[in-house]
Amino acid sequence: MTVPRLVRASATSLCGPTRPRNEDMAVIGGRCVRDATAEAEWVRDGATRPFLVAVLDGLGGHQGGDMASGRVAERLAATVWRWSSGCSAVELAAGLSETMADAHRELGETCRDDPTRAGCGTTCTALLVAADAFLMVHVGDTRCYRRRDGL
Repeated sequence: MTVPRLVRASATSLCGPTRPRNEDMAVIGGRCVRDATAEAEWVRDGATRPFLVAVLDGLGGHQGGDMASGRVAERLAATVWRWSSGCSAVELAAGLSETMADAHRELGETCRDDPTRAGCGTTCTALLVAADAFLMVHVGDTRCYRRRDGL
């Protein structure tokens, strides 16, 4: 797959009628979005760092779904700011994998330390775009669709 020249992303995360808290989270660039709307654009030519977009959905029915999606989103957003446009696809893939493993470990520790949050978790679908890489990470049942040529 050829890395796109331009990536446009938008996200809206609002609390639905079923739960008292919004358990969804989005990341656009380095910004976490909950109970809001955000848009961003990334242009490959001249980009100084990769671009990350992610959708996270806290596991409903478990205490801490909102906390889980928020912590993973914050880790992803913070991590992307550490990378430069000079990172290789292999380095980015390793960094993305390490970030997700660290987040998983952190959530496991939180659940062990606080039994009221047992079973907390989140889905995560993230895309990382760089000058020579287009990477995707997928955990859970959130879907990712490719839209091209207006379709």
